[in-house]
Amino acid sequence: MSKELLIIIPARSGSTRVNKKNMRILNGKPLIYYKIKECLKLNNAIVLVSTNCKKTAQFAKENGAYVPFLRNKKYAASKSSTTAVVLETLRQMKKK
Repeated sequence: MSKELLIIIPARSGSTRVNKKNMRILNGKPLIYYKIKECLKLNNAIVLVSTNCKKTAQFAKENGAYVPFLRNKKYAASKSSTTAVVLETLRQMKKK
């Protein structure tokens, strides 16, 4: 089956309330693990993690997600909107 669905998981490392929350451990696994695994259950999906953190990117890749680039600082700020992150991700994907 061809990949027809793109799922973008925004995973910024500098959360203002809980720093590096995506890599916080819950039941022995980082939180992002559960997001990735649930999304990968959709067989026709590409699961892309948008992050500014090398550690998160490496973990995501090791667990089946696609991480084609690290997010630019401009789109990793606390004031960056999810819409801006998604649009920037799509622009970066278009380049590739």
